[in-house]
This record gives sequence, structure tokens and C-alpha cells, in this order.
Amino acid sequence: MKITQKHLRLLSGFLVIAGALVAIFFESAVMNYVGIGICIVGLILLAPWIK
Repeated sequence: MKITQKHLRLLSGFLVIAGALVAIFFESAVMNYVGIGICIVGLILLAPWIK
């Protein structure tokens, strides 16, 4: 299966939302960093050089 730009946008949107939910629902400081890390990975997938 070929990964298209549409699939990458859907995946990155899901990762950003999942990271935000992790950071909101878990009160631990470590989980806040995990949530921020998940959001950053989602934003990297939106980069134009990832194809």
C-alpha cells in the first residue's frame, strides 16, 4: 500500500489530537512530555519534505 499525502495528513492530525488528549487527561509531568512528543511527531509528518 502506497502512503499518500492524504494518509500522512490524516495520521498527523490523529497524532496531534492524541498527544493533546494525553497531555490533558494525564496529570503526571512525564505524561505531559509524552503528549508533547506525540504532538511534535505529528507536526513533523506534516512537513513538506516527508513524502
